[in-house]
Amino acid sequence: MSVTAEVTWRAWLGVGQREFMEQVESAEFTARDRAREWVERRLAEASRDTQHYGSVDRGIYLVTSGDGPLVWLPDLASDGMLDADVVDGSVVWTRPGQFAQDTTGQAG
Repeated sequence: MSVTAEVTWRAWLGVGQREFMEQVESAEFTARDRAREWVERRLAEASRDTQHYGSVDRGIYLVTSGDGPLVWLPDLASDGMLDADVVDGSVVWTRPGQFAQDTTGQAG
C-alpha cells in the first residue's frame, strides 16, 4: 500500500446518546475550516428534539495494490480530531475526550 499526499477532512453528524450514537450524514473536504462550517450548518438545521453531535477528523487515503479500493486512514493525533456539541444554542468545539466548557467555539 502507498499513501496519497492529500489530507482529507471528514465531517460527520451523529444522533443519539454519545455511547450509542449513529452516524447519519458525512462529507469530505480539503480544508478543515470548510469541514467545520459544514458541521455547524448541519447542527443548526438539526431537530431540537434529538441530540445531535458532529465531528471533524483529519485523514489520508491509502492506495491499495492494483484496482483495490482507496482506504481512508484517520489521523488519531489530538490535533487531527474535533468534536462538536450544541450547548445553549451554540456549537462548541472540543478535542475528543474533553468536556464542552468553552461556548466561544474556538477549539482547534
